[in-house]
Amino acid sequence: MAKHGNNIYKRKDGRYEGRYIRGYKPDRTPLYGYVYDRNYNTVLEKLEALKFMYQRPQNAAGFTGMFSDYATEWLETMAREKEIKQSTYDSYYRDIHNHIIPNLGGKLPHMLRETDIESFMDKLRDEGLSIGTIAKIMRCLTAIINRAREEGIITQDICKKIRIPHNKKRKISVLSRAEQISLERVCEQEKTGLLPMLALYTGMRVGEISALKWSDIDLDEGLLYVRETVQRLNNYDARESKTALNFGAPKTETSERVIALSLKMASHLRECKNETDCEYVISCKGHIAEPRVCQYRFESLLKKAGIKKISFHSLRHTFATRCLEEGMDVKTLSELMGHSGVEMTLKYGKSLTEHKKKAVMLLDHVSQIAI
Repeated sequence: MAKHGNNIYKRKDGRYEGRYIRGYKPDRTPLYGYVYDRNYNTVLEKLEALKFMYQRPQNAAGFTGMFSDYATEWLETMAREKEIKQSTYDSYYRDIHNHIIPNLGGKLPHMLRETDIESFMDKLRDEGLSIGTIAKIMRCLTAIINRAREEGIITQDICKKIRIPHNKKRKISVLSRAEQISLERVCEQEKTGLLPMLALYTGMRVGEISALKWSDIDLDEGLLYVRETVQRLNNYDARESKTALNFGAPKTETSERVIALSLKMASHLRECKNETDCEYVISCKGHIAEPRVCQYRFESLLKKAGIKKISFHSLRHTFATRCLEEGMDVKTLSELMGHSGVEMTLKYGKSLTEHKKKAVMLLDHVSQIAI
């Protein structure tokens, strides 16, 4: 093809072809768009208009990069200004680098359209991701775009009509009283039995139990102080291992709490304390037993007790349900659980209502009189 300047070429079929950059791939190589016409001046006019449309704007925020640049900058700003937890940073990092940037990062922010967002969400569905995962990624993307709109980088409300899918609420899994008795009997015979007992009698999360030290327990007063939690998260220092244990404050401000110990739990803890020299209540080879080790141990105990596999968090649900069954008021339970409000605790009340209904239905078998 013969070049005629301004990135316009004359093709063999007699038409003129104009080329412009309409975006970039994640590796920053350009993506080209093309216009055609038999009249050179017509192609030139179309090309100039498109180049103006796709050029990187010098906007009020002074941002001239790609959407990938803005998404990365947004994450670092969140970490710096909002002081988000490491676990939250990790979640955003994965969503941005594994999904958002590979699909939308090569676009100029001001050229993003509603159709781009819809296509992105469709692709996430095609990849077989769960509704919950898709919703989490879309919430992250929406937060990035809304921040860009506030700064004048994106001018259109491209997320206005996007309907983020809602994950179905998981049914609360609770051990029956018979299952709890079976599990406790196994726990009394096993060295690792203290782990589920703590969850059953304090309602603590697995990360909180993993980080629990003997210095956090006052056996004379019968009190346990929840001060810390631990998770295994990505390690962004390339010189070290890929993941590392991350210690931090409990899930919410109200999660840092004081729990009164039952006589049974206090007695069990006193026995275990006399048999260990590790600073952590739940230990592994003289060191902390991280959450995934706790989950493995719990699954082994379930198997020995003949109970189907459930998550460790189900023990927290079981604690709450037993407390309500025994008449504890919701406000007290909410404080023991470390909930930010009683609304979250009330979901156990619904579970208890269903439990009571099933129990009352058993009375139908008592009478032989037909209804």
